[in-house]
Amino acid sequence: MDGIITNTTKDYSTFYIENLSTELKNNIRMELVAICHGEKNRNSTLSSHSINSTIEELLKRYPDDDKKKKGFIGELLLNIIIRNYYDYEVVSPFFNKEEASSAKKGFDIILYDNLDGSVWITESKAGEVTTQNIDQKMQERLTVAERDLNTRLNESNQTIWLNALLDVDLSMNESDEKMIVQSILDRGKIETSNKFNVALGGIVFHSMADKFSESTIIDKTTRVIDSGKFSKVKVISIQKGTYKKVEDYLRELV
Repeated sequence: MDGIITNTTKDYSTFYIENLSTELKNNIRMELVAICHGEKNRNSTLSSHSINSTIEELLKRYPDDDKKKKGFIGELLLNIIIRNYYDYEVVSPFFNKEEASSAKKGFDIILYDNLDGSVWITESKAGEVTTQNIDQKMQERLTVAERDLNTRLNESNQTIWLNALLDVDLSMNESDEKMIVQSILDRGKIETSNKFNVALGGIVFHSMADKFSESTIIDKTTRVIDSGKFSKVKVISIQKGTYKKVEDYLRELV
């Protein structure tokens, strides 16, 4: 995609968003309904699923806190990246089922691989460079994503799995594939983390004049795989100059 420098391998991918290009803006607008409401509502004729209503609702949910803003925009960008650079089907909506102002009680993104019938649980962590350098910050964000997923996949919390099932129900039309995904997630509450495929998303907002090193991502990916905490692992690292330009663009669409 115009404005994005990419390098994709089997286990990790790097994405440097050098500018919010016209192509990227158009893609955000084109994908927004499916991202927010779930893929099965992409062509919905309901007024609540119109692009204007979706943007208005998105901005209602946009947090006031700067830290939470970075997480919100970071997860949105991760959704865009996955939909454009991976063959997975996103089977969870961006909007939570709770009150718009409340935290999402579940996994950030759930993916389904149509080729082998596998499910990937995805955790997104975003931030901005302050005292650390760009490589340290990216490693730290990925480590937090790894830790959070390891905790949730090993704890006994039925609410997380019920919400995951509801996410799939909201996102997928009735099909054999939907039944496969729901069956895997239904077993989640009795499985341990090493039975699950995970994707760790690290998003850092920092000047593009100072990019994170690919060797940092290779090292982190290797260590997560070697830990044996998860069945399979993919690491997705994204850098963008600022989250503010994405926010400004969304406001322009109203």
